[in-house]
Amino acid sequence: MTVTKPFHPDHPLIGTWCSTDVFESYVEYTVSWNGESVAVAAVDTEDREAGEIYDVRWDGDVLYFAVHWTSTGRFKKCQFVLTSPDTVSLTYTYSAQEVLKRKI
Repeated sequence: MTVTKPFHPDHPLIGTWCSTDVFESYVEYTVSWNGESVAVAAVDTEDREAGEIYDVRWDGDVLYFAVHWTSTGRFKKCQFVLTSPDTVSLTYTYSAQEVLKRKI
């Protein structure tokens, strides 16, 4: 039987997280406690666009959530795993768009 580690108001994931490579990503993710459960916010620091957050879920080890960026239509599914007190591993999948032409 697996015991789920609860998320609580002083959980080490709480805080604002940014990329270690400023040329890779300008998005900052803020993890907080909303009084009942974990909450996530995402902001693009270049244009201050706030992502729409969906499906926040904590399984005891991994924080799952999805973010939709209205300006681009991109939808990103994310997983946060705390790897040290000041480091989070972010794994994500996202939607992309390309233009195709008919092969002649």
